[in-house]
Amino acid sequence: MHMYFCAPKAYAPFGLSDHNTIVAEPNAIAPKGNNKKVIIRRDCRASRKAEMGRYLSLFDWSQLFAPLDSSEEKWLVFHEVIHNGLNLLMPEKRMEVSTVDAPWMNKKLKTLIAKRQKAFNKNGNGSLNFKYYRNLVNRERKACRGKYYESNIQNLRGENPKRWWSEAKRLSGMKEKNSDLSSQIKIDEFSNFPQREQANIINTAFLEPIEEYRLVVPPPCRDLEESTEVLTVTEMRVEKALAKLNPGKASGPDNIPNWLLRDYSRIVALPIMNIINTSYREQQLPACWKMADVSPLPKKKP
Repeated sequence: MHMYFCAPKAYAPFGLSDHNTIVAEPNAIAPKGNNKKVIIRRDCRASRKAEMGRYLSLFDWSQLFAPLDSSEEKWLVFHEVIHNGLNLLMPEKRMEVSTVDAPWMNKKLKTLIAKRQKAFNKNGNGSLNFKYYRNLVNRERKACRGKYYESNIQNLRGENPKRWWSEAKRLSGMKEKNSDLSSQIKIDEFSNFPQREQANIINTAFLEPIEEYRLVVPPPCRDLEESTEVLTVTEMRVEKALAKLNPGKASGPDNIPNWLLRDYSRIVALPIMNIINTSYREQQLPACWKMADVSPLPKKKP
């Protein structure tokens, strides 16, 4: 069997074990995919959020909206003001993360592991230098796991038991079942298509039964009767709705974070109310709002 494997390599002992970790890799290794994933984040420290609030309070929305008539124009101005502030005070930063790392892994722990391995390769597992970094790695690993559990898992036990159990299994190293459904779709070479093409194929299949009912030209907007009262919303009602937003949820297609709408609901309630009332009067929503995924309200039992 030795002809099929490379020479064994010795690594640092696992935990407090007295025995080295031996790894024998096969000669022919399948090419590995890219385990690096790029994520984009903003600096959301409290000081940055406070600067964003002071920035928003400088604008007089009544003057900004005065020369504008349509809800689309007002929305574009509102969107531009918000994103100019975000890009100026809280610019986006690209970060590379490894998809194979444990969820509690951080840069400090990775640095300590590299130093421990360097001390092991240079002086062996009996040296004081190796034992020093080994103990540091073990303490930091336990601290990282504990902090991750307290901040992400502990409160889920009473709120969402299903998610709590899923996170607990991931933290303990248990493997989850593969939830990829692409292998269940019986289309030739479907799994070989890129994900975007797979989504388009599925979308086309779902839309095919209703293609004959699709309107070639959208129906014209009907003029309101003179006696018909246009519905409006108040600034207080908009403010209360924004204050109930969950900051942990993903933003919509406008990429305005929910924490901004919630924390500064008193400031942004006026422009949003103006946009909503204008859209009611026009019987037309801004184009960006039509792209949002809105969950239907559940039926209430009598």
